[in-house]
Amino acid sequence: MLGVLPALASAQLREPEGRGFVAFYGGMQSAEGSSSASGVFSVYNESGRFEASQSHEGGGLFSLGGGVKIWKNLAIGVAYTRMTDTQNATASVTAPHPVLYDTPRSANTSVDGLAHEEDAIHLQALVVLPLGNRAELIVGGGPTFFGVKHDFITKVGFTEGASPYSAITVGTPEISKGDENTTGFNFGGELAVYFTKNVGAAGFFRYAKGTASFDVAGSTTDIDAGGTQFGGGLRIRF
Repeated sequence: MLGVLPALASAQLREPEGRGFVAFYGGMQSAEGSSSASGVFSVYNESGRFEASQSHEGGGLFSLGGGVKIWKNLAIGVAYTRMTDTQNATASVTAPHPVLYDTPRSANTSVDGLAHEEDAIHLQALVVLPLGNRAELIVGGGPTFFGVKHDFITKVGFTEGASPYSAITVGTPEISKGDENTTGFNFGGELAVYFTKNVGAAGFFRYAKGTASFDVAGSTTDIDAGGTQFGGGLRIRF
């Protein structure tokens, strides 16, 4: 039994085949983020108010990456990912009455088509572990550089109903398109099974995290970037 353990350790630490790899993956990013806006306006010699809230939950993910062995089981890698999502939003307005003092009216609506996009470059220090003759496990992590685009509701107006002006309708919200960069981190792993010497199928898991700060209507709003990423695709080693 004691003689078997060194042999197993040696097998686990044997060097991987080839000098490097490239990988093409499709998958999902699971994440939750939200933002809100509010403001006060003056009309009919009184004050009104609007509020808006937005949320996103992640979406489809494309990933392209690769790595090069630098020494034994150690490698360096880089991966590019792109994620797009559509936000859910609600907007509400409380407005004074044009005739009756201190008689506010309220209305709310949902808002569709707000975008959230993330492009990310993940740099990684990797450990490559062959598992038998046809499988390979890769684990590692490092810094991530995010580019985040996010639509913000910045203002909401209203239109009057017919006399006696007991109801209002929420107007089309004003949208500000934000575009910011930030730095975060990532870690994760990939498992590949080769069906030829150099071509195989693989699955991946990665957690990436960052926070982008946007200047929206004169105030700072933080939006979380990244999340749990997973998927699968094709892997080629060379």
